[in-house]
Amino acid sequence: MSSHPLKLAALWLACGALLGARTPTPKPPAATPLWLWAWERPEDLRFLAGRADVGVAYLARTIVVSGDAVTVRPRRSPLRVEPSTPLTVVVRVEVPRGHPPTAASLDEVVRASRDALTSAPSTRLQVDFDARASEIPYYRDLLAGLRAALPAGTWLGMTALAAWCADERSWLSDPRRPLPVDEVVPMVFSMGADSRRVRAWLAARGGFPAEACHDELGVSLAEPLAVPAGVRVVHVFSPSPWTRADLATLPVWSPP
Repeated sequence: MSSHPLKLAALWLACGALLGARTPTPKPPAATPLWLWAWERPEDLRFLAGRADVGVAYLARTIVVSGDAVTVRPRRSPLRVEPSTPLTVVVRVEVPRGHPPTAASLDEVVRASRDALTSAPSTRLQVDFDARASEIPYYRDLLAGLRAALPAGTWLGMTALAAWCADERSWLSDPRRPLPVDEVVPMVFSMGADSRRVRAWLAARGGFPAEACHDELGVSLAEPLAVPAGVRVVHVFSPSPWTRADLATLPVWSPP
């Protein structure tokens, strides 16, 4: 969930012309259309009691992979939520620059990610990994390993850099190698110098070219953004601890 300047080289294509008159298959409404990211800091979200439409996606552990070495940092800050609040367990993967992850580390990362979910009152797991281009094959293998290791019926999601979603031929949407995930959340904040361009594209085009990035969006309270039509689920990051007053500033839109 950190800041990564984007290098956007792909041209946006006229999707309407490509699709012709084909009518997309309608998707069922999302059970929880709005999620609050709760990062590594004390959070008291008990004010969400009774809000079935708002869930909490909380950072449960950070996994640092440096070559073969794997370091797991569990959440240290208290998180207070009501039992009725929907929860997603988030695992963040970090790789120090110059120390690419090796295949030998993969099993341990899969196990540490799975274990984060095992002890939580949730069946939803989201992986947050700002993978460099050279690390994308490792990310693919991690997601495949997780899908195989998780119990049947587990919801598996991932965050995605906006740069990955800005290419219609993105690795996220490769039909020859479909990703074993239930959600892809493009992060449209902390984008550095390309922020203005991406936001203008979203406003003009109504979404990203990559098909995998059409349904969901990740935004920040610090960088307000109008949610494009067609987005079904929004995740919101706050740079400071959440408060009841923040509810009034959450994105307002009509999920399809």
